[in-house]
Amino acid sequence: MLSDILAAFLYAQLHEVDKIQEKRKNIWNYYYQHLETWAVENNIRLPIVPTHCEQAYHMFYLLMPSLKVRSHFINYLKEYEVVATFHYCPYTILIWGVNWVESSTIVQ
Repeated sequence: MLSDILAAFLYAQLHEVDKIQEKRKNIWNYYYQHLETWAVENNIRLPIVPTHCEQAYHMFYLLMPSLKVRSHFINYLKEYEVVATFHYCPYTILIWGVNWVESSTIVQ
């Protein structure tokens, strides 16, 4: 259950949702436009938003070509006091993921 303070905070944000979303969109688009050439040159994937999806603009991510490149990039950003982390780990490399894929009836 939400606390009163959290509920009040979220209620105020609901009143500003269009303004907040527009700001997120502008920042997201700025990153995309300014990183696009660099990403292609360095074999780095930018976010892909399927046409049938509505974008939330809540985060901007980069898909690095390898663990080594990802680790180097995170450390490079850290030198400039930019905190970066990773959110994605392919489920097929996790023990439960491998077990699920092997026991799944999903056609691959």
